[in-house]
Amino acid sequence: MNIIQATTKHLNDFVPLFDGYRVFYRQASDQQSVHDFLKEHLTKQDSVIYIAYINAISVGFIQLYFLFSSVSM
Repeated sequence: MNIIQATTKHLNDFVPLFDGYRVFYRQASDQQSVHDFLKEHLTKQDSVIYIAYINAISVGFIQLYFLFSSVSM
């Protein structure tokens, strides 16, 4: 397994995974909106996405959103 930090060049690998995640949670499939959503977050760098590959096939992901805390500074 190979895990890499995603960039916009990985969108074609990541969109079907993210769309499948949404469908699992009973959302309508909408790969164009998923593409736009992910591209925006990757471009703005307001989240970090890692993609897992097995034999060059994308098989999983994690998306991390930044959390700011005034207590932990």
